[in-house]
Amino acid sequence: MSDLPNGSAINGSKIVPVGPRAEKNEGRPALPVLGAVLVCALGGYVATTSLAFVAPAIVAFGLVSCAPRGLLREMLPGLLAALAVSAALGAPSGTVAVADCAIVCAVSFAVALAMVRGRLTPGASCIVMAALTAAHLGVDALAASMGGTTLVESVSQILAYVRQQVVEINPSAAAQVDSTVAVLEVMWPSGYVVAALAEGIMAQLGAWLAAAGRPEVSRPRLADFDLPLWTVAALVVSVAGLAVALTVPAAPDAVLMVSANLVMALRFALLAQGMGVLSWFLEEKNVGALGRILAAVAGLYLEAQFIVVSIVGLVDVWANFRHLVRGGQPGPTGNAEQDKEPANAG
Repeated sequence: MSDLPNGSAINGSKIVPVGPRAEKNEGRPALPVLGAVLVCALGGYVATTSLAFVAPAIVAFGLVSCAPRGLLREMLPGLLAALAVSAALGAPSGTVAVADCAIVCAVSFAVALAMVRGRLTPGASCIVMAALTAAHLGVDALAASMGGTTLVESVSQILAYVRQQVVEINPSAAAQVDSTVAVLEVMWPSGYVVAALAEGIMAQLGAWLAAAGRPEVSRPRLADFDLPLWTVAALVVSVAGLAVALTVPAAPDAVLMVSANLVMALRFALLAQGMGVLSWFLEEKNVGALGRILAAVAGLYLEAQFIVVSIVGLVDVWANFRHLVRGGQPGPTGNAEQDKEPANAG
């Protein structure tokens, strides 16, 4: 590399800037501001279509691109564009559709802001997912109340109708259908958890992609995913509630429903923790891309059959297999991505 008088340098056959101008270019957003706002508007449109699950990724990508300095006011034009387009196009479908679109824009905004400010920790992600689940439940509960019923009653009616149709087609399967319906009557809120996870992950994916090439933005890595200790406390409380609901006949049905669904939600969090351990192990062993894909598939299979990965994640919260430095803010490599008290490296 040789120097040029205008503050650039020759690197091979290319002329690249050095000094303050190069540092300024490193922080340049992936898109011009106007283009980023248009991307947000596109995400607002997609939120009103059958591809709504992709909308959080598009909106979050646009919002991160709107904020080269990570300021809240830089994101406002993109957020307003997404909200305006989704509200205008969703209004003919009713208030519930508009509310769902607003929730998509809100979660995209929360994830994008946390990403550019380096606050997208696992604990923050769990809180965002919980708030997203509660928001969707609240919207559907409001819609049910406007129809003169409750969300629980609406779900029970749907399950009863499905049971009737299946039994009419195959009467011999009545026992199996009854068992399945009994489980679904308790676990149906987990469907909202899965939907919230999908939207939250898509928002994180969009923000993660938009932050590529911006060294001032710390992008989380799966290998550094580390849950805070309060998730374990929540798991203990939910398991205790589940035990009470199953052993005490006088326990309200709500105790069983809340405890069982909270256990399921925390299982997803522990699954991410376990996959983080697996990703770290594969990195340590310098496993190639194909090997990592096969290992991830095997891990998901073992999780589905034996809950192995979640158990590994639960143990890692205490044992810290990866010797992560806990209790700090996210750094450039993500090794301080945790938000709990420091632990011994072991």
